[in-house]
Amino acid sequence: MVKIMDARNSSKERSGFWEAYRACTEENRVQPDRSPFYVNWAKDFANFLPEKPLTDRSRKDIEAFLADLGKRRSIADWQVRQAEHALKILHEIFLVQKAVKEAAAEAAINKKVSCHTLRHSGVYPAKGGTTHLLEAHYDIRTVQELLGHASAVTTMIYTHVLNRPGLFTPLERTWL
Repeated sequence: MVKIMDARNSSKERSGFWEAYRACTEENRVQPDRSPFYVNWAKDFANFLPEKPLTDRSRKDIEAFLADLGKRRSIADWQVRQAEHALKILHEIFLVQKAVKEAAAEAAINKKVSCHTLRHSGVYPAKGGTTHLLEAHYDIRTVQELLGHASAVTTMIYTHVLNRPGLFTPLERTWL
């Protein structure tokens, strides 16, 4: 398991962290020939406030970093946009995934767990558990909006599990 990176991590742990981040960028449609640039932007951001762990960084820290980049004569506007995308992947996807996986390991959950797992579990507060919303007769368009799906067709995929007897979410199974 890759630890969340901070200054106390060993060189090997830091290397593993950045390699895992590179893989995450590629999973999120960054071309393999571009992913090293994303890693470099994220490393530059980590070095921007070296005393502050990445998990403690705020949107204001990101904005300050991007503003600093924008002032550099050697940095073009497209590079600032690329750096912003790199940090979006870092904070909104990668660090969250790592935190979920570490929490699952600490809870001794021996199954693959991801952020997407929470989306289906009924415990993800912003989403409410897709299947549970549909079972509670929420309008498909409302559920689509809550999930951020571009098309209701994507949301309709979740209807295949409705009305199946004996079907429980992982959360419900813990109460049985």
